[in-house]
Amino acid sequence: IWSVGCFVAEMFLGKPLFMSSSETEQLPLIIERLGLPTEQSWPWGAKCLKGNRYLEDAVNIYKKKEKADSRFGKLRLREYLDDFAARVRTNDGIGSVWAKMIDAKAIDLIVNMLQLDPAKRLTADEALAHAYFTEEPLPCDLESMPEITGEYKELGTRQKRQAEREAAKAA
Repeated sequence: IWSVGCFVAEMFLGKPLFMSSSETEQLPLIIERLGLPTEQSWPWGAKCLKGNRYLEDAVNIYKKKEKADSRFGKLRLREYLDDFAARVRTNDGIGSVWAKMIDAKAIDLIVNMLQLDPAKRLTADEALAHAYFTEEPLPCDLESMPEITGEYKELGTRQKRQAEREAAKAA
């Protein structure tokens, strides 16, 4: 569900929610948006922070950024998404087609799929039953979906590169 939450957020935002080039860079971004695990928010996660060098490094990176920029980490996930939605509503140039569709129910769905504590995170069944999926536009039956035809450039490029690698190995 965490991955689906990240995907749904990216769909609305038009960019990854936790964009980074490594896990070491990603963890401070998650902490920035969701906060440090505490005994109340995620007891097991709070215990993991103690004595784990990797996690302590991520926390230290977060704290350095917070110290250098007083605004860093002040917008938690719900507020970050609310702020994004408000900017989309006031500026037609921001975001993707999906960005125009973000609303309170979409934000609630994302926030509940991205809970730090897995026990508090929505299950797949709970996510599918979320109020977001009961509003317009309603999902349709697969039979009602249009058939998509055409060229899939990315897939074709991957297949071409794979064939080139295989040919190079064979040579």
